[in-house]
Amino acid sequence: ADAMHFTCAFDMRVPVESREKVHELLILINEKLWLGHFGIWDDEGLPMYRHALPLRGTLGPSLGQMEDMVETAISECERFYPAFQYTIWGGKSAADSVMAAMVDTVGEA
Repeated sequence: ADAMHFTCAFDMRVPVESREKVHELLILINEKLWLGHFGIWDDEGLPMYRHALPLRGTLGPSLGQMEDMVETAISECERFYPAFQYTIWGGKSAADSVMAAMVDTVGEA
């Protein structure tokens, strides 16, 4: 099948002992996404964002489609990276990690 597949992996490893909590986190995060999904590359333990764009019957993706795919991936990775940190290194629950990552900071330092 003709498709463009895009993957954006985090530069972090999920320790084996944290995988169950991270899988719970993935469920909660993926419920909030409108496009693509997060998963774990099991061999390496890498969290990653993935999305595929079907291209059947086209000559290929447009520049706008490619830009949208990359921009969406970067935006979602930046939005949820803290949740992975909170769960893996902070010992927080998946629900607490998502809530903390979703808080919008207002103001200036």
